Amino acid sequence: MGNPSRLYPAQRIETESRARVLASLARTLKEVMRLREQERGTDDNAKAADDDAVPRDLDEFRRELSRRLEGLVESAAPVSDRGDEPG
Repeated sequence: MGNPSRLYPAQRIETESRARVLASLARTLKEVMRLREQERGTDDNAKAADDDAVPRDLDEFRRELSRRLEGLVESAAPVSDRGDEPG
């Protein structure tokens, strides 16, 4: 195409649009590759960041969530009857 400064405005706009589309496609492909690696279990960084993996069994997930919520409630400090604002 030659020197971009010699392009007509319409050509310059079309060239910039195509460049944005290609950049978006490259980002999308990179994300797809990352997701496929994660699915295969080869993405060690994703495994390290996900220390609370969601169980595949929805019922097990609900039981675990319930256990954790009950633990939070039990460990919470009691609230006085007079309110929680300092006097």
